Amino acid sequence: MTRVEWRKAPDFAEVAETLGVPTTSVFMIRQEGKAAIALYNQPGDDEELLSVVALRRDGDGILRAFMTPRRAPGLWEKIRREVLGG
Repeated sequence: MTRVEWRKAPDFAEVAETLGVPTTSVFMIRQEGKAAIALYNQPGDDEELLSVVALRRDGDGILRAFMTPRRAPGLWEKIRREVLGG
C-alpha cells in the first residue's frame, strides 16, 4: 500500500490535534525542512504566554512532537512590539 499525502506542511488542525489543544490555540506554524515549529498557547496558561515546540512526521506519516514544549515568556509582547513598531 502506498501512502500519499496531498499537503506538504501540517495545518493548524493537525498541529492542534498532535498537541492536544484547541485549533484556536495554535498561533503559527513554520516548516523548516522536514520539521515544523509551532507557537501555541498551552491549556491553563495566560493567553499571552506562548509555547514553542518542534514537530515532524514519524515513519507512518503521523505528526509528532520531537522536543518537550517550552514556554516562551515575553514572546507575544516582543512580537507585538515588532509588528506595531514600538
